[in-house]
Amino acid sequence: SGTLSLPMSFPLDFMHLVFENLVPNLVAHYTGTFKGLDDGAEEYTIPAGIWSEVCKIGAASGDTIPSQFGRRIPNIEKERSHMTAEAWSFWIMYIAPIVLRNRFQKRRYYTHLLKLVRLVHLCLSYDMKPGDVDLVRVGFQEWVVEYEK
Repeated sequence: SGTLSLPMSFPLDFMHLVFENLVPNLVAHYTGTFKGLDDGAEEYTIPAGIWSEVCKIGAASGDTIPSQFGRRIPNIEKERSHMTAEAWSFWIMYIAPIVLRNRFQKRRYYTHLLKLVRLVHLCLSYDMKPGDVDLVRVGFQEWVVEYEK
């Protein structure tokens, strides 16, 4: 007890749950294309012009990111169907925190995104301390509660 069991400590099929589901759904929320829902009483949608700029910058980042980090990220606005789990992973962990900074109408949405990024990094780290498992468990619970608000 107290040891980390990877299959038991993390949600099954992390790739599909996070990189093929959660992250694309977040992008759909941010662009106002999630299942016909709008912002409601909130203001988390990124205006189309700003989103286009974000996508262009993200795609252009491949010019300066070594290929050792993975394949180039396509322009999500124009080529979202080309996004793989690997691409979504790299986008959420390394590109989104930069290109989405100061893009939301309210800072709390960016802060919420960064909480997810931190949790993903923690889950994929090679060196986890015993307390990190609880940070992941509680962190995702809190993140989901904030997301549902």
